[in-house]
Amino acid sequence: MTWDISDLQSKFATWSKRSNAASYFADCIVLAEAEFNARIQHPNNLAIDTAFAINTETVTPPTDFASFKDMFINDASRSPVRFATNGSMVWLNGARSGTPEYVGYFERKLRFSPIPSAGTTATFRYYTKIPPLDGVTNTTNWLIEEFPHAYLYGALVHLGELVEDDPRVAAWATRLERVYAQIKKHAEALEYGSGPLTMQVEGSGAIDIYSRG
Repeated sequence: MTWDISDLQSKFATWSKRSNAASYFADCIVLAEAEFNARIQHPNNLAIDTAFAINTETVTPPTDFASFKDMFINDASRSPVRFATNGSMVWLNGARSGTPEYVGYFERKLRFSPIPSAGTTATFRYYTKIPPLDGVTNTTNWLIEEFPHAYLYGALVHLGELVEDDPRVAAWATRLERVYAQIKKHAEALEYGSGPLTMQVEGSGAIDIYSRG
């Protein structure tokens, strides 16, 4: 049996043992989901845009963008666009133009170097935000269906922080960390399989393929 937001709210009230738990439920879910978006990278929230337009130095990412996975230009060589740290992008930035080779993230925008000399498209894989539960138009998502305890412990941790110094917060936080570890392990199993990990480099090195077995 999978949970939806109604099940979660019921369990939240039971576990919290607070008569006023319902009044904090919505805020606790919002806070938990903000943390999920910052920490969870899983194949279930991996999206691909096969025609991502790059026409200027800075490009607004998709509205559901959470973090970068990989990207390559849609040319004959499938030229990689490598992610660069903010510090590296400072040195890479300049008047040089051409086919983008690097991308960084600044002020909620993707910034490319070299500056595109002409419009182009790329295949862009990125992690999306967790579809938020609102109890109206969205009562379930993949995370609550597969890892309901992430939502339960995440909400309880924030409840304890919001209302008082609840001694149970430490135990809930420990359990939440275990769930994060489970999610990460599950993600790795889905992405790489379960055999010994090896690496194959195809072509120019634009794509690193990891496999097991």
